[in-house]
Amino acid sequence: MDPIDARTTENDPKFWRPLAGSHAQHADTTNCRYREVLKYSGNIKLQSREDVMSGALLENWLTKDLTVESGSEQVKPTGGLRLLLGMCDWTEEKEPFKLPITESSFTLLREQWRIPPLFLSLIGNFNTRAHRFSAGLGGDPETRGLKIVFLFSVPFWRPVFFQVGISYSKRTNITSALLLFRKGGRLEGLLEKRLQTHQHWCDQPIVIPLLLVEIVIEACQFKLRVSDEELNDLEEKAGQHEHPNRPRGDPLEMDFGATTRKINFIGKRVDLNLARLHLYQHVLEKLAEFNDDILHGSACVQGSLEVLGSRSEVEDKMAYLLDMCRILSVQAEYERKRVAILTQGVYQFMAQKDAKVHIRVAELSANIAQATMQDATAMKELATESKKDSSAMKILTILGIFFLPGASIAGIFAMPTFNWDDDGVPTINSGFKYYWAITIPVTLLVLFIWILARILPLERRIQSLITGNRRTSLSGNFGGGMERK
Repeated sequence: MDPIDARTTENDPKFWRPLAGSHAQHADTTNCRYREVLKYSGNIKLQSREDVMSGALLENWLTKDLTVESGSEQVKPTGGLRLLLGMCDWTEEKEPFKLPITESSFTLLREQWRIPPLFLSLIGNFNTRAHRFSAGLGGDPETRGLKIVFLFSVPFWRPVFFQVGISYSKRTNITSALLLFRKGGRLEGLLEKRLQTHQHWCDQPIVIPLLLVEIVIEACQFKLRVSDEELNDLEEKAGQHEHPNRPRGDPLEMDFGATTRKINFIGKRVDLNLARLHLYQHVLEKLAEFNDDILHGSACVQGSLEVLGSRSEVEDKMAYLLDMCRILSVQAEYERKRVAILTQGVYQFMAQKDAKVHIRVAELSANIAQATMQDATAMKELATESKKDSSAMKILTILGIFFLPGASIAGIFAMPTFNWDDDGVPTINSGFKYYWAITIPVTLLVLFIWILARILPLERRIQSLITGNRRTSLSGNFGGGMERK
């Protein structure tokens, strides 16, 4: 099968998970299609019909006489397939599945084809199922016990949904089948192509489920091949392969977020297809049992060489698909191990990159610490120079203390209030003694106060008094605000 066809079997417009208790709902009007492929002996080899089926025509179609005229004789079919196809719809997750057939039409199908009530409950099922039933009691007494029913269902919430109920009559060697698809999918078109190719298999009861299984198995094969190619690309980006002719990337340059996400998607896809292969292997085994039950006592056992030939082809196809399931299961297990190894490698590379980043951060921190030490040394030198400047300023301040009182007193005595000489000539007279009498005591007083301030921690006491006054003021304001509130 073309890989494009395998891809389109997964392209459904909506994928969802059903809620518990999901159920099917019958339509108001029946809207289905039917296909008949019948074999006749003599000159009439094969007849194929296809048309739209409404509720009014369904009863006539189910009960119509299938004999045809061949010259002057009435010829009955030696085998064939009568297929009714319908599209199921669904709009919201909380809404039921909408069947393309009314309740009365489905009741009529159950009575004519002996389809069990389990058919409807399987539509909302979570797993792929295959069941074989006896037709049971009731119905036409002539055909009672001569029918075998087979149900095959894939969950409706999967992108590829189909459900088929097969009713095979051992007396007429005619298979009647009700086949439901999900609306919007392309599985119906793929099945139509294969039925057109294998029309000579129409007298084989398991032809419909066998072709459906073949489509899905080939889709699994395509998905595994895509997974293998994607894993090859990831191995090249990570440099995790031993082939010299393939490129090798730097694993530390990968986008680890996107890479782990892709690996998870691949692993999920591989696991899903592995589960599907196991399920379809079980379905094929059930089909083989169903086929063996049919062959015992049916008309096709004593059929012509053509019938025996088509039966051999179908059995060969079934054996081939079983073998294909086993081989693809081995390949899926191999891909799972590749996913696990690649996941472990990616996490190791993430740890290596984190370690390199931490080392780089430590180096930068060391450089910053060294630069901080250099800045501290420079600040220490600046502090030393500032201290020297402070010492010089202290000396100047002390000298200023000695000369400031005298200068201040001299400025006071230089005011016009004092007249040192009557004729205006600056002379030293006996009044100059008053200057020294005042200057020396004031200078000593200033020195005494400075020495006292150096010995006693007056600055701390004054600062504590100022800080205490501020706190008292703030607490008073806050308390007053609270009282006002």
